[in-house]
Amino acid sequence: MKVCLVSTIGYPNRTKLGGVPSCTRNMAHALAGHGTEVHVITKKVDGAPFKENDGPVKIHGLPLGNLHYYFGRLAPIGMWPRVIKALEWGRNIGDFIKQLHQESRIDLVIYSNVWIEGFWHPSSVPFAVRMDTPLFAARPVSGCGDRTGWNTFERMEQRVVRRADAVICLTELAAQQVQSEYRISSDQTVVIPNPVDLNRFRPCDSPRSDGLRIFHPGPRLDDWQKGTHILLQAMEDVIIKFPNAQLVLAGKGKPDLSKVSGRVVEALHFLGWLDPSELAQQYALADLTVVPSLNYDSFPSVCLESLATGTPVIGSAVGGIPDVIQSEETGLIVPPGDPRALGAAIIRAFSDVSLLNRMQRQARQVAEQNYSLDLVGRKMLNLCEQLVSVRALAV
Repeated sequence: MKVCLVSTIGYPNRTKLGGVPSCTRNMAHALAGHGTEVHVITKKVDGAPFKENDGPVKIHGLPLGNLHYYFGRLAPIGMWPRVIKALEWGRNIGDFIKQLHQESRIDLVIYSNVWIEGFWHPSSVPFAVRMDTPLFAARPVSGCGDRTGWNTFERMEQRVVRRADAVICLTELAAQQVQSEYRISSDQTVVIPNPVDLNRFRPCDSPRSDGLRIFHPGPRLDDWQKGTHILLQAMEDVIIKFPNAQLVLAGKGKPDLSKVSGRVVEALHFLGWLDPSELAQQYALADLTVVPSLNYDSFPSVCLESLATGTPVIGSAVGGIPDVIQSEETGLIVPPGDPRALGAAIIRAFSDVSLLNRMQRQARQVAEQNYSLDLVGRKMLNLCEQLVSVRALAV
Protein backbone atom coordinates (compact mmCIF):
# COMPACT_ATOMS: atom_id res chain seq x y z
CA MET A 1 0.00 0.00 0.00
CA LYS A 2 1.37 3.41 -1.03
CA VAL A 3 -0.35 6.49 0.41
CA CYS A 4 0.36 10.18 -0.15
CA LEU A 5 -0.62 12.83 2.44
CA VAL A 6 -0.92 16.48 1.40
CA SER A 7 -0.16 19.21 3.96
CA THR A 8 0.93 22.35 2.14
CA ILE A 9 0.76 24.38 5.35
CA GLY A 10 3.96 22.64 6.44
CA TYR A 11 5.61 19.62 8.04
CA PRO A 12 7.16 19.72 11.54
CA ASN A 13 10.72 18.88 10.49
CA ARG A 14 11.08 22.33 8.87
CA THR A 15 8.25 24.57 10.10
CA LYS A 16 7.26 25.89 13.51
CA LEU A 17 3.54 25.33 13.17
CA GLY A 18 1.07 23.39 15.29
CA GLY A 19 -2.19 21.70 14.36
CA VAL A 20 -2.27 20.33 10.84
CA PRO A 21 1.51 19.74 10.38
CA SER A 22 1.76 17.85 13.68
CA CYS A 23 -1.31 15.76 12.92
CA THR A 24 0.01 15.03 9.42
CA ARG A 25 3.29 13.77 10.84
CA ASN A 26 1.54 11.62 13.41
CA MET A 27 -0.76 10.11 10.80
CA ALA A 28 2.14 9.52 8.42
CA HIS A 29 4.05 7.59 11.07
CA ALA A 30 0.89 5.79 12.20
CA LEU A 31 0.41 4.45 8.66
CA ALA A 32 4.11 3.71 8.23
CA GLY A 33 3.97 1.67 11.43
CA HIS A 34 1.59 -0.71 9.67
CA GLY A 35 3.89 -1.25 6.70
CA THR A 36 2.47 1.47 4.43
CA GLU A 37 4.81 3.41 2.15
CA VAL A 38 3.99 7.02 2.99
CA HIS A 39 4.77 10.15 0.99
CA VAL A 40 4.00 13.68 2.21
CA ILE A 41 3.59 16.66 -0.12
CA THR A 42 4.25 20.06 1.40
CA LYS A 43 5.48 23.46 0.23
CA LYS A 44 9.14 24.29 -0.20
CA VAL A 45 10.85 26.33 2.50
CA ASP A 46 14.10 28.29 2.67
CA GLY A 47 13.84 29.12 -1.02
CA ALA A 48 14.44 25.68 -2.54
CA PRO A 49 12.48 22.48 -3.25
CA PHE A 50 13.58 19.47 -1.26
CA LYS A 51 13.15 15.74 -0.95
CA GLU A 52 14.07 14.10 2.32
CA ASN A 53 13.08 11.39 4.76
CA ASP A 54 11.55 11.62 8.21
CA GLY A 55 12.32 8.09 9.31
CA PRO A 56 10.20 5.87 7.01
CA VAL A 57 8.22 8.84 5.64
CA LYS A 58 9.25 10.42 2.32
CA ILE A 59 8.71 14.19 2.17
CA HIS A 60 8.45 16.25 -1.02
CA GLY A 61 8.78 20.03 -0.65
CA LEU A 62 7.39 21.57 -3.84
CA PRO A 63 7.60 25.03 -5.44
CA LEU A 64 3.85 25.65 -5.47
CA GLY A 65 3.89 29.14 -6.97
CA ASN A 66 3.43 32.76 -5.86
CA LEU A 67 0.77 34.06 -8.24
CA HIS A 68 -1.66 34.44 -5.33
CA TYR A 69 0.92 36.55 -3.47
CA TYR A 70 1.33 39.05 -6.30
CA PHE A 71 -2.40 39.08 -6.90
CA GLY A 72 -2.91 39.89 -3.23
CA ARG A 73 -0.43 42.76 -3.43
CA LEU A 74 -2.08 44.23 -6.52
CA ALA A 75 -5.71 43.47 -5.68
CA PRO A 76 -6.09 42.57 -1.98
CA ILE A 77 -9.84 42.05 -2.30
CA GLY A 78 -11.55 39.81 0.23
CA MET A 79 -10.95 36.09 -0.21
CA TRP A 80 -9.91 36.26 -3.85
CA PRO A 81 -6.14 35.87 -3.19
CA ARG A 82 -6.97 32.65 -1.34
CA VAL A 83 -9.16 31.47 -4.21
CA ILE A 84 -6.22 32.07 -6.57
CA LYS A 85 -3.93 30.24 -4.15
CA ALA A 86 -6.22 27.19 -4.04
CA LEU A 87 -6.34 27.05 -7.84
CA GLU A 88 -2.60 27.66 -8.27
CA TRP A 89 -1.38 25.24 -5.59
CA GLY A 90 -4.04 22.69 -6.46
CA ARG A 91 -2.92 22.61 -10.10
CA ASN A 92 0.74 22.16 -9.16
CA ILE A 93 -0.04 19.43 -6.63
CA GLY A 94 -2.28 17.64 -9.11
CA ASP A 95 0.52 17.66 -11.72
CA PHE A 96 3.02 16.32 -9.17
CA ILE A 97 0.67 13.52 -8.11
CA LYS A 98 0.28 12.51 -11.77
CA GLN A 99 4.06 12.38 -12.09
CA LEU A 100 4.49 10.44 -8.85
CA HIS A 101 1.74 8.03 -9.89
CA GLN A 102 3.40 7.39 -13.25
CA GLU A 103 6.81 6.78 -11.68
CA SER A 104 5.55 4.54 -8.88
CA ARG A 105 1.85 3.85 -8.53
CA ILE A 106 0.10 5.75 -5.70
CA ASP A 107 -2.84 3.86 -4.21
CA LEU A 108 -4.50 6.76 -2.38
CA VAL A 109 -4.03 10.48 -1.69
CA ILE A 110 -5.32 12.10 1.52
CA TYR A 111 -5.71 15.90 1.51
CA SER A 112 -6.13 18.23 4.44
CA ASN A 113 -8.75 20.86 3.65
CA VAL A 114 -6.65 23.89 4.61
CA TRP A 115 -6.12 25.32 1.12
CA ILE A 116 -8.54 23.11 -0.84
CA GLU A 117 -5.51 21.47 -2.45
CA GLY A 118 -7.59 18.70 -4.04
CA PHE A 119 -9.35 20.96 -6.52
CA TRP A 120 -7.36 19.62 -9.50
CA HIS A 121 -6.87 16.09 -8.22
CA PRO A 122 -6.34 13.58 -11.09
CA SER A 123 -9.29 11.25 -11.60
CA SER A 124 -7.02 8.22 -12.03
CA VAL A 125 -6.07 8.12 -8.32
CA PRO A 126 -8.54 7.59 -5.44
CA PHE A 127 -8.50 10.36 -2.83
CA ALA A 128 -9.95 11.31 0.53
CA VAL A 129 -10.31 14.70 2.21
CA ARG A 130 -9.50 15.06 5.89
CA MET A 131 -11.74 17.80 7.30
CA ASP A 132 -9.74 19.58 9.98
CA THR A 133 -11.78 22.79 10.09
CA PRO A 134 -14.53 22.95 7.45
CA LEU A 135 -14.95 26.40 5.95
CA PHE A 136 -18.58 26.56 6.99
CA ALA A 137 -17.40 26.39 10.62
CA ALA A 138 -15.43 29.62 10.08
CA ARG A 139 -18.27 31.32 8.18
CA PRO A 140 -19.68 33.18 11.25
CA VAL A 141 -16.27 34.56 12.25
CA SER A 142 -15.66 38.23 11.53
CA GLY A 143 -13.20 38.55 8.66
CA CYS A 144 -14.19 35.22 7.12
CA GLY A 145 -17.75 34.67 5.90
CA ASP A 146 -18.37 38.42 5.53
CA ARG A 147 -15.50 38.90 3.05
CA THR A 148 -15.94 39.22 -0.70
CA GLY A 149 -15.33 35.90 -2.45
CA TRP A 150 -16.06 33.71 0.59
CA ASN A 151 -18.97 31.97 -1.13
CA THR A 152 -16.71 31.01 -4.05
CA PHE A 153 -14.04 29.73 -1.68
CA GLU A 154 -16.56 27.62 0.20
CA ARG A 155 -18.12 26.26 -3.01
CA MET A 156 -14.65 25.13 -4.07
CA GLU A 157 -14.30 23.14 -0.86
CA GLN A 158 -17.79 21.72 -1.37
CA ARG A 159 -16.85 20.60 -4.89
CA VAL A 160 -13.75 18.78 -3.64
CA VAL A 161 -15.67 17.15 -0.79
CA ARG A 162 -18.35 15.85 -3.12
CA ARG A 163 -15.78 14.42 -5.55
CA ALA A 164 -13.81 12.65 -2.82
CA ASP A 165 -13.95 8.88 -2.44
CA ALA A 166 -14.25 9.49 1.32
CA VAL A 167 -14.46 12.44 3.71
CA ILE A 168 -12.57 11.86 6.95
CA CYS A 169 -14.05 13.71 9.93
CA LEU A 170 -12.55 13.88 13.40
CA THR A 171 -15.77 13.52 15.40
CA GLU A 172 -19.30 12.21 14.89
CA LEU A 173 -20.70 15.74 15.29
CA ALA A 174 -18.37 17.07 12.60
CA ALA A 175 -19.43 14.25 10.28
CA GLN A 176 -23.11 15.14 10.74
CA GLN A 177 -22.37 18.82 10.09
CA VAL A 178 -20.39 18.07 6.92
CA GLN A 179 -23.16 15.80 5.63
CA SER A 180 -25.76 18.50 6.22
CA GLU A 181 -23.79 21.52 4.96
CA TYR A 182 -22.27 19.91 1.86
CA ARG A 183 -25.17 17.55 1.15
CA ILE A 184 -23.28 14.29 1.04
CA SER A 185 -24.41 10.87 2.24
CA SER A 186 -23.37 9.29 5.52
CA ASP A 187 -21.75 6.49 3.49
CA GLN A 188 -19.18 8.97 2.18
CA THR A 189 -18.02 10.09 5.64
CA VAL A 190 -15.91 8.20 8.13
CA VAL A 191 -14.82 9.24 11.63
CA ILE A 192 -11.11 8.78 12.40
CA PRO A 193 -9.59 10.93 15.17
CA ASN A 194 -6.12 12.36 15.22
CA PRO A 195 -3.45 10.14 16.79
CA VAL A 196 -0.85 11.11 19.37
CA ASP A 197 2.67 9.76 19.82
CA LEU A 198 2.50 8.09 23.23
CA ASN A 199 6.25 7.52 23.33
CA ARG A 200 7.06 11.17 22.81
CA PHE A 201 4.27 12.51 25.04
CA ARG A 202 4.28 10.58 28.29
CA PRO A 203 4.20 11.29 32.05
CA CYS A 204 7.43 12.38 33.75
CA ASP A 205 9.21 9.86 35.95
CA SER A 206 9.80 12.61 38.52
CA PRO A 207 6.87 14.07 40.49
CA ARG A 208 5.26 17.37 39.56
CA SER A 209 6.49 20.56 41.23
CA ASP A 210 5.14 21.60 44.63
CA GLY A 211 3.53 24.78 43.27
CA LEU A 212 0.32 24.84 41.26
CA ARG A 213 1.29 24.96 37.59
CA ILE A 214 -1.03 25.82 34.68
CA PHE A 215 0.21 25.29 31.14
CA HIS A 216 -1.14 27.06 28.05
CA PRO A 217 0.48 26.08 24.73
CA GLY A 218 -0.81 28.80 22.36
CA PRO A 219 0.56 27.98 19.86
CA ARG A 220 -0.09 31.62 18.82
CA LEU A 221 -0.34 33.67 21.98
CA ASP A 222 -1.38 36.84 20.14
CA ASP A 223 -4.24 35.16 18.24
CA TRP A 224 -7.59 36.11 19.82
CA GLN A 225 -9.13 32.85 18.59
CA LYS A 226 -6.92 30.88 20.98
CA GLY A 227 -8.40 32.76 23.96
CA THR A 228 -5.14 33.55 25.76
CA HIS A 229 -6.58 36.91 26.86
CA ILE A 230 -9.55 35.09 28.41
CA LEU A 231 -7.17 32.89 30.41
CA LEU A 232 -5.28 35.97 31.63
CA GLN A 233 -8.55 37.48 32.87
CA ALA A 234 -9.45 34.19 34.56
CA MET A 235 -6.10 34.21 36.37
CA GLU A 236 -7.19 37.28 38.33
CA ASP A 237 -9.59 35.09 40.34
CA VAL A 238 -7.20 32.13 40.47
CA ILE A 239 -4.35 34.18 41.96
CA ILE A 240 -6.61 35.55 44.70
CA LYS A 241 -7.50 31.99 45.77
CA PHE A 242 -4.08 30.43 45.06
CA PRO A 243 -1.35 33.13 45.24
CA ASN A 244 1.39 30.59 44.41
CA ALA A 245 -0.21 29.46 41.12
CA GLN A 246 1.95 29.82 38.02
CA LEU A 247 0.82 30.22 34.42
CA VAL A 248 3.33 28.90 31.89
CA LEU A 249 2.82 30.12 28.31
CA ALA A 250 4.43 28.57 25.23
CA GLY A 251 4.14 29.58 21.59
CA LYS A 252 4.72 32.39 19.14
CA GLY A 253 4.01 36.03 19.95
CA LYS A 254 2.91 37.60 23.21
CA PRO A 255 -0.55 38.53 24.46
CA ASP A 256 -1.55 42.07 25.40
CA LEU A 257 -0.70 42.56 29.09
CA SER A 258 -1.86 46.18 29.32
CA LYS A 259 -5.06 45.23 31.18
CA VAL A 260 -3.54 42.51 33.37
CA SER A 261 -2.86 43.17 37.05
CA GLY A 262 0.64 43.11 38.48
CA ARG A 263 -0.06 39.98 40.52
CA VAL A 264 -1.00 38.05 37.38
CA VAL A 265 2.03 39.34 35.47
CA GLU A 266 4.25 38.07 38.29
CA ALA A 267 2.72 34.62 37.89
CA LEU A 268 3.48 34.43 34.16
CA HIS A 269 6.36 32.52 32.61
CA PHE A 270 6.95 32.85 28.84
CA LEU A 271 8.85 29.97 27.25
CA GLY A 272 8.53 30.93 23.57
CA TRP A 273 8.34 28.26 20.89
CA LEU A 274 9.15 24.76 22.16
CA ASP A 275 10.34 21.75 20.20
CA PRO A 276 8.32 18.52 20.72
CA SER A 277 10.55 17.14 23.50
CA GLU A 278 10.44 20.44 25.43
CA LEU A 279 6.71 20.66 24.88
CA ALA A 280 6.18 17.14 26.20
CA GLN A 281 8.16 17.99 29.32
CA GLN A 282 6.09 21.11 30.03
CA TYR A 283 2.83 19.19 29.69
CA ALA A 284 4.08 16.56 32.12
CA LEU A 285 5.26 19.15 34.67
CA ALA A 286 1.89 20.93 34.69
CA ASP A 287 -1.06 20.19 36.97
CA LEU A 288 -3.49 21.43 34.32
CA THR A 289 -3.44 22.40 30.66
CA VAL A 290 -5.88 25.13 29.62
CA VAL A 291 -7.26 25.40 26.06
CA PRO A 292 -9.66 28.42 26.10
CA SER A 293 -10.38 28.51 22.35
CA LEU A 294 -13.03 30.99 21.18
CA ASN A 295 -13.52 29.78 17.63
CA TYR A 296 -14.15 26.34 16.14
CA ASP A 297 -11.25 24.08 17.14
CA SER A 298 -11.72 20.81 15.29
CA PHE A 299 -9.65 18.39 17.35
CA PRO A 300 -6.80 20.24 19.07
CA SER A 301 -3.54 18.31 19.16
CA VAL A 302 -2.66 20.13 22.38
CA CYS A 303 -5.52 18.33 24.13
CA LEU A 304 -4.29 14.91 22.99
CA GLU A 305 -0.67 15.69 23.86
CA SER A 306 -1.66 16.84 27.33
CA LEU A 307 -3.77 13.73 28.01
CA ALA A 308 -0.90 11.53 26.84
CA THR A 309 1.35 13.06 29.54
CA GLY A 310 -1.28 12.46 32.22
CA THR A 311 -2.26 16.11 32.52
CA PRO A 312 -6.00 16.92 32.45
CA VAL A 313 -7.36 19.73 30.28
CA ILE A 314 -9.76 22.56 30.97
CA GLY A 315 -11.14 23.50 27.57
CA SER A 316 -13.86 25.52 25.88
CA ALA A 317 -17.08 23.97 24.64
CA VAL A 318 -16.26 24.60 20.97
CA GLY A 319 -15.56 22.31 18.01
CA GLY A 320 -14.14 18.93 18.93
CA ILE A 321 -12.79 19.84 22.37
CA PRO A 322 -15.76 18.31 24.25
CA ASP A 323 -15.26 15.11 22.23
CA VAL A 324 -11.61 14.82 23.29
CA ILE A 325 -12.05 15.92 26.91
CA GLN A 326 -14.45 13.89 29.01
CA SER A 327 -15.78 16.40 31.53
CA GLU A 328 -15.17 15.35 35.15
CA GLU A 329 -13.07 12.41 33.91
CA THR A 330 -10.09 13.81 31.97
CA GLY A 331 -10.75 17.51 32.44
CA LEU A 332 -13.45 20.16 32.63
CA ILE A 333 -15.43 21.93 29.89
CA VAL A 334 -16.37 25.61 30.19
CA PRO A 335 -18.32 28.09 28.02
CA PRO A 336 -16.07 29.90 25.53
CA GLY A 337 -15.18 33.52 26.26
CA ASP A 338 -16.22 33.39 29.94
CA PRO A 339 -13.23 34.23 32.19
CA ARG A 340 -15.25 33.84 35.40
CA ALA A 341 -16.33 30.32 34.46
CA LEU A 342 -12.79 29.44 33.39
CA GLY A 343 -11.34 30.80 36.61
CA ALA A 344 -13.93 28.89 38.65
CA ALA A 345 -13.04 25.64 36.84
CA ILE A 346 -9.31 26.08 37.56
CA ILE A 347 -10.06 26.91 41.21
CA ARG A 348 -12.32 23.87 41.48
CA ALA A 349 -9.66 21.53 40.09
CA PHE A 350 -7.03 22.88 42.49
CA SER A 351 -9.44 22.83 45.46
CA ASP A 352 -10.62 19.24 44.92
CA VAL A 353 -7.46 17.14 45.16
CA SER A 354 -9.31 13.85 44.67
CA LEU A 355 -10.91 15.16 41.45
CA LEU A 356 -7.57 16.43 40.12
CA ASN A 357 -5.78 13.17 40.94
CA ARG A 358 -8.53 11.10 39.30
CA MET A 359 -8.44 13.20 36.14
CA GLN A 360 -4.64 12.90 36.02
CA ARG A 361 -4.80 9.11 36.30
CA GLN A 362 -7.49 8.75 33.64
CA ALA A 363 -5.96 11.19 31.15
CA ARG A 364 -3.17 8.82 30.09
CA GLN A 365 -5.53 5.82 30.06
CA VAL A 366 -7.90 7.53 27.62
CA ALA A 367 -5.01 8.52 25.34
CA GLU A 368 -3.78 4.93 25.29
CA GLN A 369 -7.23 3.45 24.70
CA ASN A 370 -8.38 5.82 21.94
CA TYR A 371 -5.58 7.77 20.26
CA SER A 372 -2.40 5.72 19.93
CA LEU A 373 -0.51 5.69 16.63
CA ASP A 374 -1.12 1.96 16.37
CA LEU A 375 -4.88 2.14 16.89
CA VAL A 376 -5.57 5.17 14.68
CA GLY A 377 -3.09 3.97 12.06
CA ARG A 378 -4.96 0.67 11.81
CA LYS A 379 -8.25 2.51 11.30
CA MET A 380 -6.76 4.69 8.58
CA LEU A 381 -5.13 1.73 6.85
CA ASN A 382 -8.46 -0.15 6.85
CA LEU A 383 -10.08 2.85 5.17
CA CYS A 384 -7.29 3.09 2.59
CA GLU A 385 -7.61 -0.60 1.70
CA GLN A 386 -11.39 -0.29 1.45
CA LEU A 387 -11.24 2.74 -0.87
CA VAL A 388 -8.64 1.15 -3.13
CA SER A 389 -10.69 -2.05 -3.32
CA VAL A 390 -13.92 -0.20 -4.17
CA ARG A 391 -12.18 1.85 -6.87
CA ALA A 392 -10.62 -1.29 -8.36
CA LEU A 393 -14.02 -3.00 -8.60
CA ALA A 394 -15.49 0.08 -10.29
CA VAL A 395 -12.86 0.09 -13.06
